[in-house]
Amino acid sequence: MANKSKTKKAPKAAPRDAKTPGAPTKKAPPADGLTRAEIERANAAGPGAVADLIRGAARKAPTKATPPAKGKATKPAAATETPTKSAAPSRERDPRLPKAGTVLKRAFGNKTVEVEVLDAGFKYDGKTWRSLSAIANAVSGTSWNGFLFFNLQTRATKAAAATTETN
Repeated sequence: MANKSKTKKAPKAAPRDAKTPGAPTKKAPPADGLTRAEIERANAAGPGAVADLIRGAARKAPTKATPPAKGKATKPAAATETPTKSAAPSRERDPRLPKAGTVLKRAFGNKTVEVEVLDAGFKYDGKTWRSLSAIANAVSGTSWNGFLFFNLQTRATKAAAATTETN
């Protein structure tokens, strides 16, 4: 004889809003502290403004403070100000690059490649490029180190490294 044991079903969980069962709950406002007006202004300004707004909100978002332990003195919190963004941070100029206005020439295949060095970038074929590597890639169709392609740097070899270590 087989005894069939009945398993009990777990009771249904109570709805989240105990006031009215089954009624949809309202979403809480976002914890980032942004108002709808700020978000709409940023959307109208463009995609970069939205990202800046979100980053700024993340910096000033309130955090839950833990109560201090009994008997311990608390230090006053220093006010942190976000720096104003006046211009994009400039990178230092690579010391391997010649000064602006210099024309780099390189024979590749059956043509001569001429690149003018600018203060910020390079001019080749009527376009402004950010790096020599991008120009070398466009000319050759394969990845190149731009400094090696234009002979601004020589490749270190194992034999050269071994001779400098023994001296």
